[in-house]
Amino acid sequence: MANDLASGEFFTDLRGVLLCSGQGMTDGQLLGAFVERRDGAAFAALVRRHGPMVWAVCRRLLPHHDAEDAFQAAFLILVRKATSLEPREKVGNWLYGVAHHTALLARRTTTRRNRREKQTTELPEPALREKDLWSDLQPLVDEELSRLPEKYRTVLVLCDLEGNTRTEAARRLGVPDGSVASRLARARASLAKRLARRGVTLSGGLLAGLQAQGRALAVMPPSIVSATVSAARVLAAGTGSVGAKITELTNGVLNTMLLNKLKSVIAVSLVVLACIGGFVIVLPLAAEQPPPASEKRDTKSDAISVAALAELPAEKNILRNGSFEEGDKNPAHWSQGADLDGVQYVWDKKTGRKGKASVCLHKTAKRYFPIAQWYQIVDRTGDLPALRVAAQVKAEEVTKAIIDVIFLDENGEALSHKWVEYIGAKEASDKPVSHDWKEYAGRVEIPAKTKKFQICLQIYGPGKVWFDDVQAEYVK
Repeated sequence: MANDLASGEFFTDLRGVLLCSGQGMTDGQLLGAFVERRDGAAFAALVRRHGPMVWAVCRRLLPHHDAEDAFQAAFLILVRKATSLEPREKVGNWLYGVAHHTALLARRTTTRRNRREKQTTELPEPALREKDLWSDLQPLVDEELSRLPEKYRTVLVLCDLEGNTRTEAARRLGVPDGSVASRLARARASLAKRLARRGVTLSGGLLAGLQAQGRALAVMPPSIVSATVSAARVLAAGTGSVGAKITELTNGVLNTMLLNKLKSVIAVSLVVLACIGGFVIVLPLAAEQPPPASEKRDTKSDAISVAALAELPAEKNILRNGSFEEGDKNPAHWSQGADLDGVQYVWDKKTGRKGKASVCLHKTAKRYFPIAQWYQIVDRTGDLPALRVAAQVKAEEVTKAIIDVIFLDENGEALSHKWVEYIGAKEASDKPVSHDWKEYAGRVEIPAKTKKFQICLQIYGPGKVWFDDVQAEYVK
């Protein structure tokens, strides 16, 4: 690859490299020294500076040994892509994204290997106990954090994940302190909004707990910096192997980066071609007349739509497709929450209370968080003070499932949430609940400033639960 630094000689004095701290130098200066002079000491300083954050990301998703491989792979990708990384001052933000992708790839690879080897009983390590709330939530936070716009993700990585003060973050980014403060506030609000849509309320206490757990996981093994620098030296010199698993991870993430870049180029090319060919494509279609309103089409999709409409109570249900009969690959107007290990989202086209479809959540993971959910967001209209939500529910060995309403403001940010109904065992001594179709319903007050509702069908603990004929209407 033309942009690779994995060639030539550097790291001539490994001992000197490890003694260098890079104190007083910005990320841009360190990366510049590495790119322009093959300065191994600068590379080691970057590993020491951002290593705790990268290590924490890897440990949240992986057991110790696999995390070491992912950690080294993330920094070897930096070696390979350093010359093309812009802006250089945001190398920490870039490393966060690379570490997250690398850890996810490592976890998928390990899962596939374990399935092939039929290793179905594996004890979790103490640092990653399934009963640990923070361990359950951190991967979900990482997933949503990775989707934030770059300028917001950057300040969250610097301040909340790496523990820098706002002044230090401002110095590294070359912006005023006030800019960092405003970006950090917006970033936290945006992250809270994303998490709320997946059933997690990011309160101050929760944020503090996540930060504390992140700091605990960020304690790197003493040998990992020297091992990573040595691996980078081997890669650069081409004099040996850095290990099959690390090489596989490095190449896998690099291939994904290349594929994503190609997709972006193709997408831009298609837009340009569409603009150029617009007169050829659009004008003939504009002349085509729609069929008369009286013309009836006897198609399967139309029959499904009519059946779905017949299920709706007369113009009171503010939800669309509450009976889940409409859709193509997924039920129309409904979205699914987090893609989680131990959870299956099912659009069941054979099981329904009256019709032929419902949605199902099947959770085998023996933990409550993250929450799995189907949800729909609708606008707030009218002035009635409360909302009544009802659903037909079928349960099979359910420990805890919830019908929840999240209230959103004009910016789509969560104001609060209220449980409508609880399905399952309410006490620790209670047995899981199983029953045929049964209505669950409840009334919740609508807070002031509510502009949207997010109606959520959730499962917390293990079990299998179906939802059908979901209704939401305004009441006094």
